[in-house]
Amino acid sequence: MLDGTIIRGDATLLTDPYHGPASGPIGMWFSDYPTKNLVVRNADIQGMGWGILTPYWAEGETTIRDSYLSNAVDISVSTPYSVNGSKPIGAQRTVIDAVRFVAVPGVDHTAISMDYDRSNANNLIQLDQVFVTAFNGVAGDNFQVFYLEQAPDYIIPRSSGGLIGSPQSGLTNQQAFNQYGIAIAGAVSPTSKRRAGIKGFVLPM
Repeated sequence: MLDGTIIRGDATLLTDPYHGPASGPIGMWFSDYPTKNLVVRNADIQGMGWGILTPYWAEGETTIRDSYLSNAVDISVSTPYSVNGSKPIGAQRTVIDAVRFVAVPGVDHTAISMDYDRSNANNLIQLDQVFVTAFNGVAGDNFQVFYLEQAPDYIIPRSSGGLIGSPQSGLTNQQAFNQYGIAIAGAVSPTSKRRAGIKGFVLPM
């Protein structure tokens, strides 16, 4: 558990053409080290390029709650990955509860970013779920977020090397799910709805 963490970055660098948000500093980054039942609560992270990058290898549930985030990208969730091979990585679940998301003035803002990565050693088809409750502190504003690549017609890359994907080339998520019970992040998105500030499909709950 990380409780009450305060992190401050120089927000002026986020509008600097040589530094910009994409190359900005990271508040919390867990990389591919196995991280079990992580809880981040009462965090206050501001002025960073990336506020929190959730673990690439998360065991159990990752929870971020009761926090204040004001960064170019506040929370980034990525497809499971391990430099030693992602086959052992189990199902992943991220819960984002009662987190406040506030834009940095003059900077493009993304509250939650579902960042698909098809590099070698990623597990593209492991179940990877994200649930948001009390978005921006609003009770009842609850939804699930899906990767854009979970669209029914998205073609799953074929497994090769350390990459875990489809057993054959050219299958869409829907086709692969019908034939093999697999899809990007373990499920075909049931919606194509979008929402400002969120990179991904959004399904109200």
